[in-house]
Amino acid sequence: MWRYITLGLSAFGLSVLLIACGENKQTNTAANPYATNNGCPTGTYYSNGFCYNQNGTQWNGYQNGFVSSINFVSDNFRYKNYQVTNSGVYKEFIKKAMQTCDQAHSSGGIYSCDSWAIGDFQLNVQVAATQASTLRATFAAYPKTNSYYWYGYSLPSASDFFYGYFGFPVYTATIVTKNPLPLDMTVSIINDSKGFEARAYGDQWTAANRSLIQLQVLEGKLEQSAFDYQLGFEGKIFAKGRLQRY
Repeated sequence: MWRYITLGLSAFGLSVLLIACGENKQTNTAANPYATNNGCPTGTYYSNGFCYNQNGTQWNGYQNGFVSSINFVSDNFRYKNYQVTNSGVYKEFIKKAMQTCDQAHSSGGIYSCDSWAIGDFQLNVQVAATQASTLRATFAAYPKTNSYYWYGYSLPSASDFFYGYFGFPVYTATIVTKNPLPLDMTVSIINDSKGFEARAYGDQWTAANRSLIQLQVLEGKLEQSAFDYQLGFEGKIFAKGRLQRY
């Protein structure tokens, strides 16, 4: 029996080594890393945080499609006006609200939230009018990788592995990755009408479906060309930056 277990573990270990490493041809440029496989459907292309049809009109194929006339952007790789202020809370955000990392018992490399916490991030805000009561915020993230190679592993617990190896059922949650993550948020006035806040709960298919996500602008209005903001998750601020209109 132990001979078969040893052979099985050896084969499993070899398979992990084979799939863990891969070539990454990404170069260290300011080009938008989300331009490839960004969730845009066939026949559309990605530009500055949005999907566009071939005729140049914005594609609004998300659930409850959002048509906007005012757009803002913030990121840490091109405009460089975004900064993580609490990496622990940010990891919880991308783990629970976007479900891009730390989804198994043991994760490393590009499957670990540590790689995403120091990677690229972009926030896009769409508004139909300056006095709108709702806005759409789209969050996109990309892990930190080496220019020449990357690796990653996502492994179950030892007990789950042996249960599965011997044919016993192992029940796991169905993981739905939301990257990018579009959220329709409710806007309200704050700070004696000097600023505004947009609030929403996470996507219904994620672990954050009952977690509050906040976009706060302490001083600023949607009719301005730019304003400072901060992001909150489950009541804690994790990032700050500056949204600029384009």
